[in-house]
Amino acid sequence: MKNIYYLSNLLLLTWLLTGCEKEELPKPTQNGSGIIACKVNGKPWIAEIKSLFANGEKFYVNYGANKSPKRFVLGARRTTDDHNSRIEIALEDLRTTGIQQLNFDTYSYPGNLSFKNYGGHNDYNDFRAEKDFLTNTRHTRAVNITRLDTVQRIVSGTIYFTAENLSGTGETVNVTDGRFDVKY
Repeated sequence: MKNIYYLSNLLLLTWLLTGCEKEELPKPTQNGSGIIACKVNGKPWIAEIKSLFANGEKFYVNYGANKSPKRFVLGARRTTDDHNSRIEIALEDLRTTGIQQLNFDTYSYPGNLSFKNYGGHNDYNDFRAEKDFLTNTRHTRAVNITRLDTVQRIVSGTIYFTAENLSGTGETVNVTDGRFDVKY
């Protein structure tokens, strides 16, 4: 009887320790390590592809370092077998480090995207957009570029924003504690 008591306690302890595994965000870096991570509504979100049915890259970067304006777009995907989402930030003219505000009305649903600074989040089911969120003048937030190295082609920084559902419901998504460190 004593063995059953100890065995049941050991099983319960094992279940508690493994069942309460907490996903942590990677530490911020500035060496082009390829991380893109944040919290979406308080839950960790890390760019990754964990599905046998998805292909492609976990993120994309476009920076017009030799153009004017110097447009910067960073998008990242998190794909699993049961949930897919994407985060994107775009800066109209990135020339130096520092804070870039995301405080423009960039999209008039169901209109066309105008290229201004914005942050966005999309939730997908079966790879179709279910919910599209974009920053606007009512929910201003920022991107802080902490490294812009045009020789080693590295852009690093932090992101935080609140974006509103484009369907007009007033629903928002909060992206906080964001960090990215990418090569372009």
